[in-house]
Amino acid sequence: MADLAGYGYVSVAHGMKSFENMGVVVSDGAQALQHIFLPTSTFVAGRPSDLFYAPRYSTEAADTGSTSVPSFPYQLVGWVYGTAYNPGAVPVATGMCIPAQEWFVHERGVHVFPGMEMVMDPPAEQWPGQVQGWSQPPLLSLTPLGIAHPRLWTVQVWIDPNGGPPKIGFSYPFGHIPGEPDDISHILDSMFYPAETPEAIAHR
Repeated sequence: MADLAGYGYVSVAHGMKSFENMGVVVSDGAQALQHIFLPTSTFVAGRPSDLFYAPRYSTEAADTGSTSVPSFPYQLVGWVYGTAYNPGAVPVATGMCIPAQEWFVHERGVHVFPGMEMVMDPPAEQWPGQVQGWSQPPLLSLTPLGIAHPRLWTVQVWIDPNGGPPKIGFSYPFGHIPGEPDDISHILDSMFYPAETPEAIAHR
């Protein structure tokens, strides 16, 4: 963790919780705040907003998604680029071969204390992804108590342990990562691709 801090990755917003088939999320806190409060549509290869680390072994702390008990050792398995959601304006990824259709939405909501499970708070809309879904106030929710965030544009890149090309997706595609199951955390439930506009469908 000390080595990561030297590169700016100092925020563990979900504690040491490992999410099943995703791992522990370690964030560049300064970049995360910038992308929420001063959203940018440009990213640079090699500077993701978050890193995914997987426990190397299945332990009780890892399997139950403990927020306070680490499960060393960890292995880097992927990374995330994310910024505040802007309907129809897909982020530009400088130096990265990321097709526009690979960007998905992480729903607005609250990671509730103490377990950091996701409670989604989708805005009223006619189809998924129609509106921006800004949270007020961002970062802290009192009801329920936890860390809040607005809708986010997100792309998650996963490392092939066999040396093949990385893959993009909601969760780790190369095997099993121990962690809290999604029927408890609801992290995967909070991810979706924006629906096409009714106008676009009508003009196919």
